[in-house]
Amino acid sequence: MFRWLTNLLKTDLLGTTAVEIDTALRQAQMNTLPFICASVGVFAWCYAAFQWFILQEAGAAVLAAVALASGVIFFLLFYSSQQGWVPLAWVYRVLAFTAVICLANMLLRFYITRDPKQTANLILLMMGIGVIVLSSRWFTVLTALCLVGWGVGVWLNPTSADWPYYSIIMLTTAASTLVIHIARVRNYRHSEVMRLVERRQREELHRLALQLETTSEVGQRITSIFDLDILLHQIAELIRTRNPNCFVGIYLPNPTGIYMTARPSSANSLNPDGFHLRVGDEGLVGWVMANGRALRLDDVTQHPHYRPAELIPHTRSVLILPLRMGTHVHGVLDLQSQQAAAFSAEDEQLFQLIADQIAIAVRNGQLYEQTRHFNERLEKMVAERTAELQEAYRRLTQLDQTKADFISIASHELRTPLTIISFNNQMLLQEALGRHQPENVRWAEGIRDGVLRISSVIESMLDVAQIDTQSLALHWGTVPLYALMGKLQEQFHVVLAQRRLTLQVADLRPLPPVWGDVKALEKIFYHILVNAIKYTPDGGQIRVSGRAFTLNMEDYPATPAIQMRIEDTGIGIPTDALDLIFEKFYQTGPVLLHSSGQTSFKGGGSGLGLAIAKGLVQAHGGLIWAESDGYDEVRFPGSTITVVLPVGTAENKA
Repeated sequence: MFRWLTNLLKTDLLGTTAVEIDTALRQAQMNTLPFICASVGVFAWCYAAFQWFILQEAGAAVLAAVALASGVIFFLLFYSSQQGWVPLAWVYRVLAFTAVICLANMLLRFYITRDPKQTANLILLMMGIGVIVLSSRWFTVLTALCLVGWGVGVWLNPTSADWPYYSIIMLTTAASTLVIHIARVRNYRHSEVMRLVERRQREELHRLALQLETTSEVGQRITSIFDLDILLHQIAELIRTRNPNCFVGIYLPNPTGIYMTARPSSANSLNPDGFHLRVGDEGLVGWVMANGRALRLDDVTQHPHYRPAELIPHTRSVLILPLRMGTHVHGVLDLQSQQAAAFSAEDEQLFQLIADQIAIAVRNGQLYEQTRHFNERLEKMVAERTAELQEAYRRLTQLDQTKADFISIASHELRTPLTIISFNNQMLLQEALGRHQPENVRWAEGIRDGVLRISSVIESMLDVAQIDTQSLALHWGTVPLYALMGKLQEQFHVVLAQRRLTLQVADLRPLPPVWGDVKALEKIFYHILVNAIKYTPDGGQIRVSGRAFTLNMEDYPATPAIQMRIEDTGIGIPTDALDLIFEKFYQTGPVLLHSSGQTSFKGGGSGLGLAIAKGLVQAHGGLIWAESDGYDEVRFPGSTITVVLPVGTAENKA
């Protein structure tokens, strides 16, 4: 009976454990125990007074004395539970003890009066047990005691003609109480499961939010602090602050590359500043530096390269990440915890982002140090040799050019390995297709898609860099917008079909052509359409319209122009962010960072699209702005991006 009832009460644990649910149910029972004890205590004393002064039944003195004693016991239990003296493991027993005392009072009156109507008291008690008791074992025991006690009463007074009637009521009550108990316990279990799941999800989201916030703040410090020692100290302290149970160390190789030195780190630093470790297989940090691969261990003692002297006392788990930039490893980020399995796979991914940022910071710091030393030497030369002022000026000009060329060099360094990867991937794809290997084809196509995505990000970064440095090289010519929009509409055909989006492009053929760079104009409307597709839910609409008019503003006196409007039925833009969306890396609303597609709903992206569009519009002497009634993921107010481009000619551009 008990095993059948236990199986009936089982619910989906949704990743929680039976121990957690049992503890939660016991705690819920403990929360109600003081109220139950106090309530039955008051009832017992009231019943004693009622029995003594009003009912005065046979055996009233005994019944009143027992009720008074029971009330004292109940209030002692109430006080004990209030003071926390009742262990959580005993809560079901205490509650069962309370029910047994109540049953004893009812059966005593039942046996003394031998009145079948006293069955009603047992019925009420059984229903109370079904509602209050959350333990199936004790529910079964207490219900059985009620039935057995009532059966003894029937045996003591077998001559009453009402027993068949009350027998049916008792059995019906027992069945009803069983149904009530099952429904209540299942509801309690489900509620506790959902509460535990929600708490875990909330803790996980909080942890991820802290790590993402750390990543963002590390990026801010990289762009504002050039002194490497100060920067590394602040980064280590920031990581430790966000992860108080984590010990942080940052190691950089010395010029020979044989040893690594601990740089300034957090107050919870692993080793004193200047501590040396050898690169190679002699330790965990040295192994990561030598192999350029991350190392996450739930138990460090099980790894062959574990060296106790290298770690803090009592370390159980580590996460050691290479400071990697391209194919070069600039150092190691070492995170350790005294808790076993303290770092998850998600932690490894997020901290690797931070490690990559630190690698950029190290490289920037090295370049900064080189630049700083160069400037110091230059200032000294200027101070000592005034006659060489012109040469110093020429050197400064070269330095500025070097800074401008750095972006081009960096892009080349990124594009070259991507080209190699793309070429080799094409070879793999062709071989897999030729050998009819669908699994290899799928992996090769995934690599290809990743390469294309990275290439797109690099191109966006270059566009932003050229805009910031005002080094855009535009090739001017007449560009008919209707042909350009037709090309983009065809380009997004598959995405629009997958997302069930409707792209309505008005007839733009009557509009005069724009004098500009066709590739730049294509990028402008490409990024705007990508933004509209990304923030429009499946089944939505995007409308493109245009008109020719004369622009009359202070900087544009009577200038012929074309106004293009891209409207969507998406989630909209916060009214206080209508200008911010054109800033680099700004995102509207929470973004699904795990999304691998630019055009997925709220999918991840570089956050550079509208910044590029604005820069290219301004390079054409135009205007761009956004309009929206606000941000709402339920009502979908939509947004409108307006682009105004002057209609110029080759003559007035000369």
